[in-house]
Amino acid sequence: MKTLNSYILSIILILGLSITLLAQENSTFNIGNEFIAAGYMGCTENIEINPASIVRPYSDPLCIKIEFLSSCKLGWAGTYWTNIADDEGANWGQYPGTDFSNRGFTKITFWARGEKGNEVVEFGSGGIDNTLKDSEKYKYKDSYNKKYSTEGKAVVLSNEWKKYTIDLSDADLSSVIGGFFWAVNWRANPTGVTFYLDDIIFK
Repeated sequence: MKTLNSYILSIILILGLSITLLAQENSTFNIGNEFIAAGYMGCTENIEINPASIVRPYSDPLCIKIEFLSSCKLGWAGTYWTNIADDEGANWGQYPGTDFSNRGFTKITFWARGEKGNEVVEFGSGGIDNTLKDSEKYKYKDSYNKKYSTEGKAVVLSNEWKKYTIDLSDADLSSVIGGFFWAVNWRANPTGVTFYLDDIIFK
């Protein structure tokens, strides 16, 4: 009887472990919390990011506040959330990407709102590839090209929170370096732009 009970207990433990691993494989992943907003682009000196804003977050207690209030000759700015950052900044391909291919993710969802409304912002994921620029330094790249939010390459924000989705159902997620990015053009936002992000999640 003791042997039978031990056998049954072993089966229960194995099943429990299998269920736990399956749940982990298909669980969500918060890019905003786990990746690093270090991939500054364009007018980098004019980007201000507050990752702990208390101004009307979608999910209490905090959200991400982003400001680009003065331009430069380049006329645009943006930031990637990358899987790794070091003293020199973001991972632009000098380190491997994160393998999400076994997690069952098919999309990124996130919430965004503008400070005033009518802010024009581009959101997306993937697309980091500097291997042709400097193959000695940049040995790695995103395994998928840029994927944009469902409303096109740029969205016009409301001053109320709205949910957006980036479709990754056909994306190869075996090497994710740039999990999420935003970009703004000064021409579309001639007085500058302030907007907020929350719950940037792989699902």
